[in-house]
Amino acid sequence: MIAACPKCGAAIEFRYDDSFVRVCDSCKAAVVRADRGLETLGQFADLVPTASPLALLASGTYRGAGFTLVGRAQLHHPMGGTWDEWYAKFDDGRWGWLSEAQGRFYLLFTIEGAQPAPLAQLKVGATAPVPGVAATMTVAEIAEATYAGAAGELPFKLVPGTTYYYADLSGPAGEFATIDYGFGGGHASIYAGEQVPLLELHILGGVTAPPSLGKQGIRLACPECDGSLELRVPDQTLRIGCPYCGALCDVNQGALQVLARQHKGSESAIPLGAKAAFEDRELTVIGHITRAAQIDGTAYPFEEFLLYHPELGFRWLVQSDGHWNYVRPVDVGAVSADGSTARYDGVSFRRYIQCPLRVQRVRGECYWKVEIGEVANGTDYVAPPAMLSSEDSRTEVNWSLSEYVSVRELGKRVPKAQVSSPTGIAPNQPPILRGIGLVGGLAIGAAIVAGLVMSGKASNTRVASMDCSPGMSTPPPPDPAAPAAAPPIVCFSQPFALVDGQNIAIDLNGNASNSWIAVGGDLVNDETGETQSFDRDVEYYSGYEGGESWSEGSNSERVYLEPMPTGRYVLRLELQGSSPPTVMAEVRQDVFRVGGWFTLVAIVGGLGLLLGLIRFSHERKRWSDSDNPPPGLGSNGGGDDDD
Repeated sequence: MIAACPKCGAAIEFRYDDSFVRVCDSCKAAVVRADRGLETLGQFADLVPTASPLALLASGTYRGAGFTLVGRAQLHHPMGGTWDEWYAKFDDGRWGWLSEAQGRFYLLFTIEGAQPAPLAQLKVGATAPVPGVAATMTVAEIAEATYAGAAGELPFKLVPGTTYYYADLSGPAGEFATIDYGFGGGHASIYAGEQVPLLELHILGGVTAPPSLGKQGIRLACPECDGSLELRVPDQTLRIGCPYCGALCDVNQGALQVLARQHKGSESAIPLGAKAAFEDRELTVIGHITRAAQIDGTAYPFEEFLLYHPELGFRWLVQSDGHWNYVRPVDVGAVSADGSTARYDGVSFRRYIQCPLRVQRVRGECYWKVEIGEVANGTDYVAPPAMLSSEDSRTEVNWSLSEYVSVRELGKRVPKAQVSSPTGIAPNQPPILRGIGLVGGLAIGAAIVAGLVMSGKASNTRVASMDCSPGMSTPPPPDPAAPAAAPPIVCFSQPFALVDGQNIAIDLNGNASNSWIAVGGDLVNDETGETQSFDRDVEYYSGYEGGESWSEGSNSERVYLEPMPTGRYVLRLELQGSSPPTVMAEVRQDVFRVGGWFTLVAIVGGLGLLLGLIRFSHERKRWSDSDNPPPGLGSNGGGDDDD
């Protein structure tokens, strides 16, 4: 259907029977088809130029169904900012809404005949049922929007300047829904779908070529000092802080107005305009904000560097005490959180701290109407090397995921960064000696298993035995020069064979009773004379004291000797004691040394304990400033698990 615009007379065309409104390309009037013909609903302002990669009459596919972008509406947020909604006419007759905001795209469809919960019952950050949507949805934002501009054909009666209330909800797997409550309540409309990567929609063509991703910024003069200010993202920048004089300016359609005067401050670690390589892209540093965490009346400052890339949207580099994090936004519905834990992408995060965050200084561009002194309630949850953070207000909650970046890695990714050595332990700094408990346990377990295997394999073969007593002694010839004393008892075993490569144990069992026996021994190769000697005392004492028996010492001792070459050997024993001594001796080979095994286990366990203490000290430093440390890791040695 081709007709004349009722306002300006220019030709307008309704290409689809089920579209209601056509925006005149000449005068921007919203022309509606009525019973009496064509009527105007009002006149739109010109569309704000944006870097959108979409265009009217561009085509694409979604889950095998083709569509054409036939309409576009531009909406203003009361806190500043503009986003686009593109109306997609599908080949199967459906209408879809492709919403575009801060580099993200959401494709939504009307859920017919469903009535959601009243707006007054919704709470930001809480879950809410959405009729027609199976997933558990979390309220991400409650706000109002105003239709400010439009083009093409629209599937409903869109009145220029209309303001309506809405709630955005997010699901755990990219699900997304918007509830349009209209102006002042009444019937609500539900639009539900999912976040979609633009590449998966295969967008092609359009009546105007999509803007270049390398779109150049514009330069304006600071109203305060006349310094040159570059708007690198002019279509989304709402505030800019002058790096020369510190003036914070409102950006309104290319004009600047000073809102506040702030201290210029020192130069930042990363200059505006620097490049940063993340996510296989080259992002640009467009803004720098200094904020402070307010804890127990003390302000702890940190820096946020705003990064931008047309395909990714906005990202952040955050610096605190010399530690750096790369920060990406995450869907609100993908996070589940309670007082002390949060869960995202299958990972559990422990709350580290919750406190107000106050804006202190702004340099460069911001995509929201930032104000000096602006406060948000922040909560950090950690699962090193990641950190999950929320910032919430009464009307909106945002979640982000931080990834720790070492100083060395930052230097590679941001060549112009001037960084200093970090101090302390960051909340999500990668832990040292990660897995030491598991490794130590495996090492001790391996030592135990090795001991059991060696014990089972040891043959413990008895190769000789002998009795040594006064009646079997072969005393040495007397020494006339020596003082008179009881001669030692000397005994020799029968020759026996030893095998090379097997350790040797000699078991001694004496008859000491409240006495001692000094045993000197020689293991002698009967052919070569090679000898291993040893000395051992066998002593045993016992008695009664205070009506109770006591004892100390033992009549049994074991001596370990090194392996000897294969051959015939003789054991020589020499005994001395406080009473006539008697000793029975056994020679064994291939004996499992329990003491050596215990020594190995003790060494492994001691090393593991030392490394564990080092790791404990590191973790205690990490959690020293937390309001929710694990048990035993807080600054006072305790943990706070009450909430």
